Amino acid sequence: MQISKRELLQMTGISYGQLYRWKREGLIPEEWFMKQSAFTGQETFFDRDKILPRIRAILELKEQYSLEELAKRFNEETNPPPAPQTLSDAELPLSPTVKLILRETYPDGSPYPAALLAAALTHLTEALLLPLPDLRALTTSALAMANALAPESVTGMSLTLWRSERPRYLLTLSAEGGMIADPRLEEVASVPLAEIATAISLKLNNNETNS
Repeated sequence: MQISKRELLQMTGISYGQLYRWKREGLIPEEWFMKQSAFTGQETFFDRDKILPRIRAILELKEQYSLEELAKRFNEETNPPPAPQTLSDAELPLSPTVKLILRETYPDGSPYPAALLAAALTHLTEALLLPLPDLRALTTSALAMANALAPESVTGMSLTLWRSERPRYLLTLSAEGGMIADPRLEEVASVPLAEIATAISLKLNNNETNS
């Protein structure tokens, strides 16, 4: 699905100048700017599923890292380094409950898919203040999903949180190409796992720099 430049600026609150500065700095690839004929003349469009997560990541991380550092990391997503085999929970942005369950399940370090999904689940639920039973059930579900994923394929997927009836919340994983969901489900939030992987990678590299 595409989004116009005008819609993008309105939706994200960024300015025309910011968008094109990030393009010049290499944070947004040149090929993502697609010129197409429109009713008002030529308009620039973007792939919605690529540009929105990228803008969100830039806005979240630009106060912590220079634009040059972010550009380097985003460019590495095209040819990512091999995923680490395991990660300790200390290296991950996790809520206390998710961290506890992850540690109980993998006391000697979490496999990369499990670590990524646990961090993504924290990202999706941190503002919801879920009751402990709901969060525990979701974490168990996410870790079960992770068991079926290869480390090299997981960053091409998105984790989505849905509001349902019983149970109250459900998770789904989807790859490029989409998925079909029960129409009774109400989407709460979704996060591309590549975005979480980039944030973890930045944190790990920052820790190495400061050590």
